[in-house]
Amino acid sequence: MNKIMKSTFEEIGAKTGLKLDEATGTLIGVHNGYHFWVYFMQGGGYYAEVSVAKDGQPIGEETMKNARKSIAAIKSVANNGYVVTIHIKGQLKWTVIDNVTEVVRSFSDYLELNEYEDVCQVCGKPSESISSYNTQSGVNFICDDCHVDFTPPTIDEDMAEDKVVERTSLGAVGAILGSLIGVAAIIFLYKLGYVAVAAGLIMGVCTIGGYVKFGKRLSTKGIIIGGIIMAVMIYLAVKIYAIMNIVTIANEYYDVGFWEIYRYFWELIVESGSFKDVIKLLGEQYLFSGIGAIIMIVRYVKLNMFQDINYKIQ
Repeated sequence: MNKIMKSTFEEIGAKTGLKLDEATGTLIGVHNGYHFWVYFMQGGGYYAEVSVAKDGQPIGEETMKNARKSIAAIKSVANNGYVVTIHIKGQLKWTVIDNVTEVVRSFSDYLELNEYEDVCQVCGKPSESISSYNTQSGVNFICDDCHVDFTPPTIDEDMAEDKVVERTSLGAVGAILGSLIGVAAIIFLYKLGYVAVAAGLIMGVCTIGGYVKFGKRLSTKGIIIGGIIMAVMIYLAVKIYAIMNIVTIANEYYDVGFWEIYRYFWELIVESGSFKDVIKLLGEQYLFSGIGAIIMIVRYVKLNMFQDINYKIQ
């Protein structure tokens, strides 16, 4: 969890009474008698979840529609059984703090006004034993009786470790496609005069990310395949960038093309005294691309290391 998100959640917690759980990187707790779970989803934004029922029935469509209309900070509301998921507006820190606080406060008041009870998301019954459990599908609100036989659903069955075999050939294709984005970034950003770190990080993240996207899993073999592809593509990217510069300069005096320079590239680099500059460029890209790759590998490990977790938070 980065510092900005941590401070954002801490501010929200101070206003709502929810607690930051650093193991999950989310806010969990009880507000106005309702269990809430607040989290950030990459590419989607901020969400809040609560499990409620009225006379044993999940929240109604009309009730959710009216909540969306009456609470300005709500982007959308949907339910899956007793669990209500609220998509919250805002991305900037202070907007998020205000909007999440408004949703937790106002939506709990709205539920109370409409006589909805805080319930176990499995049996749909109110209980003093309802607790928050961290499972592979996220945080679940479950009573003690239901937790005994509770089997959490997977986040994505296609990603379940015991069901999916790593598809190295498709992973390699994904890594190549991702690395092409990295090649474009290296050439484009260097042309604009930006530092090597940005281009390198993009290369590393996109190459390993592409492997995971297509290969579904990431093993040591996958890391090696991704690393080899990344190394080759970095070399090509730096070489293409250097050739483009040489062609631009050479065309002021001679009529030469890209492939002519490509054929005699290293001879020209050595003769022009630019060998050390090109090697330095390659070194920078290998270093920062490696950092980008490590970021993706660590992220993958964090997402999958608790695949079978099922423990009580509070």
